[in-house]
Amino acid sequence: MSLLLHPLVDAGHQGREMICANGYLHHVHPILTMYTADFPEQCLVACNKESQCLHCLVQSNWHGDLEECMCHCMADMLKTLKHMRKNKQSRKFDAKGLCAVFNLFRKELPFTNIFICLTPDILHQLHKGIFHNHLVQWCLSILGKKEINVCFQAMTQYPNLHHFKKGISSMERVFVSLLAGAIDDCVLIVACSLLDFIYYAQLQQHTDTTLTAMEESLKMFHTLSSADSYNTEYPECLHIDYAKDGYRMALWLQCQEAMHYKSANLAWRKSHANSDFPNASLLQIPVKIHYKVAKNPPCCQVSIVHIESDYNAPEFIPALKHFLASHLD
Repeated sequence: MSLLLHPLVDAGHQGREMICANGYLHHVHPILTMYTADFPEQCLVACNKESQCLHCLVQSNWHGDLEECMCHCMADMLKTLKHMRKNKQSRKFDAKGLCAVFNLFRKELPFTNIFICLTPDILHQLHKGIFHNHLVQWCLSILGKKEINVCFQAMTQYPNLHHFKKGISSMERVFVSLLAGAIDDCVLIVACSLLDFIYYAQLQQHTDTTLTAMEESLKMFHTLSSADSYNTEYPECLHIDYAKDGYRMALWLQCQEAMHYKSANLAWRKSHANSDFPNASLLQIPVKIHYKVAKNPPCCQVSIVHIESDYNAPEFIPALKHFLASHLD
């Protein structure tokens, strides 16, 4: 990507004369404004772990909350990566969930914020992620797979609409219709709002009306899908009290035990320092040294230059001459 986008570096700074869509010659500055890829490649380009958000600094266990967070900053990220590459460790690097990718193709591109350029991955994030892995599995746990299969099979045929006579196939177009009458109204509203959000996200062009409807669908989903008077801080506090504190206490006891053993050993050695114990060198048993040579060499036809440079053997030639002279005479 660095070689592919290298012409944009100078063109973005200095500009180029180009013929625009209106047929006139303009002096333009071409820059990178959009990067389309699947989610794993987006995480690699953004130097983010797959459990982190590509656009903001929200924590991984808060992804489902409808709250705005601070966005990623290119300058701050490059500074953190530089500090990590120099010192091999950084608390800020771990806190932001970054990956150790130091040779970035985008760092020389002018006026480019890669976190804004990344486009949503509709297939993996919406169709497969939100709809199939969450909504469908949620409805399956409420109704059961057998009941949903019956609803799929009982649907009437309609032109240009596929009929799933063998049961569930997780199709978004007919999912709301099969839930109608078979599930609670609140759950049906949640499913409708989530599917509305997915369809709004696929529009080729957006207006203020569609963006407002998209936000209202997302707010409706978060309003009805969360349990009343429930906060995720409660189980988190229990996790701290019953898991984290116990783990820290176990580590503290382990350190205390190691210090006790070390103190007992030092006290025993101090009490027997002037005793008539035999010299430790007399107790050493001679051990025969055996050398093993591989039957097949790992590297073949290695030049003398590479042996001296790669294996740090500058005296290889004199040693080889001495060996040959002493064994071939």
